[in-house]
Amino acid sequence: RDWLAAILGPSQNLFAEMLLKQIGRQVGGAGSWSAGLEVERRFLIDSVGIDSTQFSLRDGSGLSHINVASPLTFARLLLWMRKNPNFSVFEHALPVAGASGTMQRRMVGTAVEGRVKAKTGTILRVNALSGYVTMLNGKTRIFSIQSNNHAVGGAAMVARIDSLVVQIGR
Repeated sequence: RDWLAAILGPSQNLFAEMLLKQIGRQVGGAGSWSAGLEVERRFLIDSVGIDSTQFSLRDGSGLSHINVASPLTFARLLLWMRKNPNFSVFEHALPVAGASGTMQRRMVGTAVEGRVKAKTGTILRVNALSGYVTMLNGKTRIFSIQSNNHAVGGAAMVARIDSLVVQIGR
């Protein structure tokens, strides 16, 4: 619970890397990146039901340019999480648009402020946002938007992604 809040809220990448090693140690028999990545891979394929051709992971934080995961991979994982009995722990750790974490300054003054809970992803020329938007009727939509190798600049791409999420939330 404490690690999730640090990983998802302010996006503490060191915590994500150490969590991967802990998972490797406790489930895979070795406190290493390779053991943790294998446990994560098997979980995504066997438990979540994600096609192995939809992702390839090299680290625990997502900072490697070698990482690849389709928007469908994120959407299916988010759906799986939503159905999990411990979803509330995950949901409460997610940043909220206009309120907390890496989403504190995003979508402020829009129709979805306070109704989007999502994880950001940012490295050079890559911006992503995946999460949930609660509709005015109380239903929830899952979304995953990624822009890879773009040349428009980070702030401009974030604005475009946020605009898409506002449209999804209407």
